[in-house]
Amino acid sequence: MSLPLWTSAGHAVTICTIVGTVWVLLSLPTVFYFLPTSVHAPTQNTKLVGCANYTKSVCLQALIEREKCLFEEFNNSSDVYITASVNQEANENTAQLIINGLSLLGTTETCRSFLIPFLCLYLFPLCDENGTVSRPSRDQCIEVSTVACKDEWQKALSIPYVKQQLPVCESLPATSYCEVLTFRFVFPSVIIPYMAMTSVGFAAFILISLMDREALFCSSQDLLEAMKTPTAFCSFIGSVYCYALLQLAIWWICHVAALFWKVKFPFHAKAFNNVKFVHIMVVVAALLLPVAPVISAFVTGGFTIGHFPPLLCVAKNGNAVYFTLILPISLVVAIGTTLLIIILATILKKVQYREAG
Repeated sequence: MSLPLWTSAGHAVTICTIVGTVWVLLSLPTVFYFLPTSVHAPTQNTKLVGCANYTKSVCLQALIEREKCLFEEFNNSSDVYITASVNQEANENTAQLIINGLSLLGTTETCRSFLIPFLCLYLFPLCDENGTVSRPSRDQCIEVSTVACKDEWQKALSIPYVKQQLPVCESLPATSYCEVLTFRFVFPSVIIPYMAMTSVGFAAFILISLMDREALFCSSQDLLEAMKTPTAFCSFIGSVYCYALLQLAIWWICHVAALFWKVKFPFHAKAFNNVKFVHIMVVVAALLLPVAPVISAFVTGGFTIGHFPPLLCVAKNGNAVYFTLILPISLVVAIGTTLLIIILATILKKVQYREAG
């Protein structure tokens, strides 16, 4: 049995409203979480109290990269300032020993890309002109030792001298400033303008339809005749309505999924090298997948006026509306909302760790 057209349209509009509300209320807190506080770089001519210039070489590049992250006004010089209390000679030997030892154990490139920056910041904590010290975080230590370098870390623990030099994760601060700052959106953030463009385009067609509803939607003065034989504009705005809602749903769930991946599996996300490919695939999916329901609507009877006074047109076949529009969007909202709840719970946990540290 087909669903009433006005019910289908009303449900679809309600679903769209829910998607927007969930997006605004639940996604924005995750953006605010990643807004960094202001930290300034030391100038080249500033004498830093409690800090000393790093004069060695093993960790120079890793510390420079870390300094770029830590300081907003990085001066692009080769000067790296660390805490003055560090014994550079001894820690340099320790860093070289651990790196060489892990290399002999067969360290993967993924492990090295995370271990060396972590190890260097642990042995040579950075410091700024205010005396603020940047150390690796507890979470970073746990993720290096249990995810990025799980096998290598276990092997290192079997070597007594190396084991003595490795940090105890529980002794490190909960979250470092730099860890939060580097956790930026690159690919997912692009989806927000895409969603905005889709919304603006859809809103523009709605405004056009308000100019002269009777002429644009009604092919006859008779109500039943107008519903049986919709105008070309009615069919057009109906296809735009269906396409736009599904495209917004795809943009939204892809953004939430990418955010979920970055929050729950930060090391895997940072090590992932095919972001451009994923970006292209998401764009292709958002452009092409909504076409199928639109074609299905035309095949099963086309579009007709959904409610009065006319504003939007929907598929004549109520089942087509349900299975190609309402059901997919409902599933997307359910899955996306679940992922956002997990994201927020993870972020709150990290915030609590940060405050505890």
